[in-house]
Amino acid sequence: MALFIYGTVFNNADRVGKCIESLKPLNYKKIFVVDNYSTDGTYEILKNMQNVVVMRRKCSHGLGRQLALELALKEAYDEDFLMYVDFDTVYFDKYVNIIKEMIKKLSDNEVFIFGMLSKAKLNRSVPWRDLLTSEDLERVAHLKYLGYKIVMDEEKFDIVFGGKGLINPYYQNDQSAGDNFYQRHMRYKISNIQFMVRMFRVMIDNERGAAFKSLREFYSISSKKNIKRYFIFFIAYIIANLLGVYRYAKN
Repeated sequence: MALFIYGTVFNNADRVGKCIESLKPLNYKKIFVVDNYSTDGTYEILKNMQNVVVMRRKCSHGLGRQLALELALKEAYDEDFLMYVDFDTVYFDKYVNIIKEMIKKLSDNEVFIFGMLSKAKLNRSVPWRDLLTSEDLERVAHLKYLGYKIVMDEEKFDIVFGGKGLINPYYQNDQSAGDNFYQRHMRYKISNIQFMVRMFRVMIDNERGAAFKSLREFYSISSKKNIKRYFIFFIAYIIANLLGVYRYAKN
Protein backbone atom coordinates (compact mmCIF):
# COMPACT_ATOMS: atom_id res chain seq x y z
CA MET A 1 0.00 0.00 0.00
CA ALA A 2 1.65 3.20 -1.24
CA LEU A 3 0.91 6.92 -1.05
CA PHE A 4 0.82 9.11 -4.16
CA ILE A 5 0.65 12.91 -3.93
CA TYR A 6 -0.59 15.22 -6.67
CA GLY A 7 -1.40 18.87 -7.30
CA THR A 8 -0.87 21.99 -9.38
CA VAL A 9 1.73 24.73 -9.25
CA PHE A 10 2.46 28.17 -10.68
CA ASN A 11 5.46 30.39 -9.93
CA ASN A 12 6.42 28.83 -6.60
CA ALA A 13 10.18 28.49 -7.15
CA ASP A 14 10.89 29.92 -3.71
CA ARG A 15 8.63 27.41 -1.91
CA VAL A 16 8.09 24.25 -3.94
CA GLY A 17 11.36 22.62 -2.85
CA LYS A 18 10.65 23.32 0.82
CA CYS A 19 7.13 21.99 0.39
CA ILE A 20 8.26 18.68 -1.07
CA GLU A 21 11.02 18.37 1.52
CA SER A 22 8.45 18.77 4.31
CA LEU A 23 6.40 15.91 2.84
CA LYS A 24 9.24 13.38 2.71
CA PRO A 25 8.43 11.90 6.17
CA LEU A 26 5.21 10.59 4.57
CA ASN A 27 7.36 8.15 2.56
CA TYR A 28 5.27 8.80 -0.54
CA LYS A 29 6.01 6.73 -3.62
CA LYS A 30 5.72 9.53 -6.19
CA ILE A 31 4.50 13.10 -6.64
CA PHE A 32 2.62 14.23 -9.75
CA VAL A 33 2.51 17.94 -10.57
CA VAL A 34 0.81 19.96 -13.30
CA ASP A 35 2.69 23.20 -13.84
CA ASN A 36 0.65 26.08 -15.30
CA TYR A 37 3.63 27.30 -17.36
CA SER A 38 5.55 28.92 -14.51
CA THR A 39 7.96 31.67 -15.53
CA ASP A 40 10.19 31.70 -12.45
CA GLY A 41 12.00 28.36 -12.80
CA THR A 42 9.48 26.24 -10.87
CA TYR A 43 9.16 23.75 -13.72
CA GLU A 44 12.93 23.30 -14.02
CA ILE A 45 13.25 22.74 -10.26
CA LEU A 46 10.57 20.04 -10.32
CA LYS A 47 12.09 18.30 -13.37
CA ASN A 48 15.30 17.74 -11.44
CA MET A 49 13.65 16.21 -8.36
CA GLN A 50 13.57 12.49 -7.66
CA ASN A 51 10.21 10.73 -7.62
CA VAL A 52 8.48 13.79 -9.07
CA VAL A 53 6.60 13.71 -12.38
CA VAL A 54 5.76 17.12 -13.82
CA MET A 55 3.80 18.11 -16.91
CA ARG A 56 2.99 21.58 -18.27
CA ARG A 57 -0.56 22.62 -19.10
CA LYS A 58 -2.52 25.88 -19.20
CA CYS A 59 -5.52 25.12 -17.02
CA SER A 60 -7.71 26.03 -14.08
CA HIS A 61 -7.04 24.78 -10.54
CA GLY A 62 -9.68 22.09 -10.94
CA LEU A 63 -8.59 20.84 -14.35
CA GLY A 64 -4.94 20.86 -13.26
CA ARG A 65 -5.76 18.70 -10.25
CA GLN A 66 -7.73 16.34 -12.46
CA LEU A 67 -4.83 15.96 -14.90
CA ALA A 68 -2.41 15.34 -12.02
CA LEU A 69 -4.87 12.87 -10.49
CA GLU A 70 -5.09 10.98 -13.79
CA LEU A 71 -1.30 10.69 -13.88
CA ALA A 72 -1.34 9.24 -10.37
CA LEU A 73 -4.16 6.82 -11.15
CA LYS A 74 -2.14 5.34 -14.00
CA GLU A 75 0.41 4.05 -11.48
CA ALA A 76 -1.65 3.54 -8.33
CA TYR A 77 -3.34 0.27 -7.39
CA ASP A 78 -6.87 0.42 -6.00
CA GLU A 79 -5.70 0.03 -2.40
CA ASP A 80 -3.05 2.75 -2.63
CA PHE A 81 -3.74 6.18 -1.14
CA LEU A 82 -3.93 9.47 -3.01
CA MET A 83 -3.95 13.04 -1.71
CA TYR A 84 -3.45 16.50 -3.18
CA VAL A 85 -1.34 19.28 -1.68
CA ASP A 86 -0.78 22.98 -2.29
CA PHE A 87 2.83 23.37 -3.39
CA ASP A 88 3.10 26.89 -1.99
CA THR A 89 2.76 25.46 1.53
CA VAL A 90 5.36 24.02 3.89
CA TYR A 91 3.92 21.34 6.16
CA PHE A 92 4.69 20.81 9.85
CA ASP A 93 5.42 17.41 11.39
CA LYS A 94 2.08 17.69 13.17
CA TYR A 95 0.26 17.70 9.83
CA VAL A 96 2.39 14.84 8.48
CA ASN A 97 1.58 12.76 11.55
CA ILE A 98 -2.15 13.38 11.07
CA ILE A 99 -1.89 12.02 7.51
CA LYS A 100 0.03 8.97 8.72
CA GLU A 101 -2.65 8.32 11.31
CA MET A 102 -5.45 8.68 8.78
CA ILE A 103 -3.81 6.27 6.35
CA LYS A 104 -4.02 3.60 9.04
CA LYS A 105 -7.68 4.32 9.79
CA LEU A 106 -9.48 5.22 6.56
CA SER A 107 -11.76 2.59 5.06
CA ASP A 108 -12.58 2.16 1.37
CA ASN A 109 -15.51 4.57 1.47
CA GLU A 110 -13.93 7.33 3.61
CA VAL A 111 -12.22 10.57 2.60
CA PHE A 112 -10.17 12.72 4.96
CA ILE A 113 -11.25 16.30 4.27
CA PHE A 114 -7.77 17.84 4.19
CA GLY A 115 -6.02 16.83 0.98
CA MET A 116 -8.96 14.52 0.26
CA LEU A 117 -6.83 11.60 1.34
CA SER A 118 -8.52 8.41 0.15
CA LYS A 119 -8.10 5.09 -1.64
CA ALA A 120 -7.23 5.23 -5.34
CA LYS A 121 -10.29 3.24 -6.43
CA LEU A 122 -12.58 5.84 -4.90
CA ASN A 123 -10.88 8.59 -6.93
CA ARG A 124 -11.56 6.86 -10.22
CA SER A 125 -15.25 7.75 -10.06
CA VAL A 126 -15.13 11.33 -8.75
CA PRO A 127 -13.36 13.83 -11.05
CA TRP A 128 -12.20 17.34 -10.31
CA ARG A 129 -14.22 19.95 -12.22
CA ASP A 130 -12.69 22.56 -14.53
CA LEU A 131 -13.05 25.45 -12.07
CA LEU A 132 -10.79 28.26 -10.86
CA THR A 133 -12.21 28.13 -7.35
CA SER A 134 -14.61 26.12 -5.16
CA GLU A 135 -13.50 22.96 -6.97
CA ASP A 136 -12.84 21.37 -3.59
CA LEU A 137 -16.33 22.21 -2.28
CA GLU A 138 -17.89 20.73 -5.42
CA ARG A 139 -15.88 17.54 -5.06
CA VAL A 140 -16.84 17.11 -1.41
CA ALA A 141 -20.51 17.52 -2.34
CA HIS A 142 -20.10 14.99 -5.17
CA LEU A 143 -18.43 12.50 -2.83
CA LYS A 144 -21.20 12.85 -0.26
CA TYR A 145 -23.86 12.51 -2.96
CA LEU A 146 -22.31 9.20 -4.04
CA GLY A 147 -22.44 7.94 -0.46
CA TYR A 148 -18.81 8.36 0.60
CA LYS A 149 -18.10 9.45 4.19
CA ILE A 150 -16.20 12.70 4.71
CA VAL A 151 -13.93 12.34 7.75
CA MET A 152 -13.48 15.65 9.52
CA ASP A 153 -12.34 15.27 13.10
CA GLU A 154 -13.00 18.70 14.64
CA GLU A 155 -9.73 18.84 16.58
CA LYS A 156 -7.65 17.87 13.57
CA PHE A 157 -9.69 20.20 11.36
CA ASP A 158 -8.81 23.12 13.65
CA ILE A 159 -5.13 22.18 13.58
CA VAL A 160 -4.74 22.21 9.83
CA PHE A 161 -7.15 25.00 8.95
CA GLY A 162 -6.18 27.17 11.91
CA GLY A 163 -2.62 27.40 10.67
CA LYS A 164 -1.20 25.48 13.65
CA GLY A 165 -0.39 22.43 11.55
CA LEU A 166 1.09 24.06 8.47
CA ILE A 167 3.00 27.15 7.41
CA ASN A 168 1.84 29.13 4.43
CA PRO A 169 4.05 32.09 3.52
CA TYR A 170 0.96 34.18 2.73
CA TYR A 171 -0.25 33.77 6.29
CA GLN A 172 2.78 35.56 7.69
CA ASN A 173 2.34 39.08 9.09
CA ASP A 174 -1.14 38.11 10.27
CA GLN A 175 -2.64 38.11 6.79
CA SER A 176 -6.15 36.68 6.57
CA ALA A 177 -7.34 33.75 4.51
CA GLY A 178 -8.93 36.30 2.17
CA ASP A 179 -5.58 38.00 1.67
CA ASN A 180 -4.05 34.61 0.99
CA PHE A 181 -6.68 33.87 -1.66
CA TYR A 182 -6.14 37.25 -3.33
CA GLN A 183 -2.33 36.94 -3.30
CA ARG A 184 -2.49 33.51 -4.90
CA HIS A 185 -4.47 34.93 -7.81
CA MET A 186 -2.20 37.98 -8.05
CA ARG A 187 0.56 35.66 -9.25
CA TYR A 188 -1.35 35.36 -12.53
CA LYS A 189 -1.60 39.13 -13.02
CA ILE A 190 -0.24 40.30 -16.38
CA SER A 191 -2.37 43.40 -16.81
CA ASN A 192 -5.16 45.02 -14.82
CA ILE A 193 -7.75 44.07 -17.43
CA GLN A 194 -6.65 40.43 -17.59
CA PHE A 195 -6.66 40.23 -13.82
CA MET A 196 -10.18 41.69 -13.66
CA VAL A 197 -11.34 39.10 -16.20
CA ARG A 198 -9.73 36.34 -14.13
CA MET A 199 -11.39 37.53 -10.93
CA PHE A 200 -14.76 37.69 -12.71
CA ARG A 201 -14.33 34.09 -13.76
CA VAL A 202 -13.45 33.29 -10.14
CA MET A 203 -16.85 34.73 -9.16
CA ILE A 204 -18.61 32.62 -11.79
CA ASP A 205 -16.79 29.46 -10.75
CA ASN A 206 -17.51 30.18 -7.11
CA GLU A 207 -21.24 29.93 -7.84
CA ARG A 208 -20.77 26.88 -10.06
CA GLY A 209 -18.75 25.02 -7.42
CA ALA A 210 -20.33 26.22 -4.18
CA ALA A 211 -23.90 26.15 -5.59
CA PHE A 212 -25.44 29.02 -3.63
CA LYS A 213 -29.18 28.51 -3.41
CA SER A 214 -30.09 32.00 -4.65
CA LEU A 215 -28.68 35.27 -5.97
CA ARG A 216 -29.27 36.78 -2.54
CA GLU A 217 -27.15 34.12 -0.87
CA PHE A 218 -24.46 34.48 -3.55
CA TYR A 219 -24.36 38.27 -3.14
CA SER A 220 -24.15 37.96 0.64
CA ILE A 221 -20.49 36.89 0.35
CA SER A 222 -19.55 40.23 -1.27
CA SER A 223 -17.16 42.25 0.90
CA LYS A 224 -18.78 45.44 -0.37
CA LYS A 225 -22.47 46.17 -0.86
CA ASN A 226 -23.47 48.67 -3.56
CA ILE A 227 -25.32 48.81 -6.87
CA LYS A 228 -22.20 48.19 -8.94
CA ARG A 229 -21.22 45.11 -6.92
CA TYR A 230 -24.76 43.77 -7.03
CA PHE A 231 -24.84 44.12 -10.83
CA ILE A 232 -21.49 42.26 -11.15
CA PHE A 233 -22.74 39.45 -8.90
CA PHE A 234 -26.02 39.34 -10.84
CA ILE A 235 -24.21 38.89 -14.20
CA ALA A 236 -21.84 36.29 -12.70
CA TYR A 237 -24.79 34.40 -11.22
CA ILE A 238 -26.64 34.34 -14.56
CA ILE A 239 -23.57 33.16 -16.49
CA ALA A 240 -22.81 30.48 -13.89
CA ASN A 241 -26.31 29.06 -14.14
CA LEU A 242 -26.17 29.12 -17.94
CA LEU A 243 -22.88 27.20 -17.88
CA GLY A 244 -24.22 24.82 -15.24
CA VAL A 245 -24.02 24.76 -11.45
CA TYR A 246 -22.84 21.53 -9.80
CA ARG A 247 -25.72 21.01 -7.41
CA TYR A 248 -26.37 17.57 -5.90
CA ALA A 249 -29.20 18.37 -3.50
CA LYS A 250 -31.75 21.14 -2.95
CA ASN A 251 -30.03 22.20 0.26
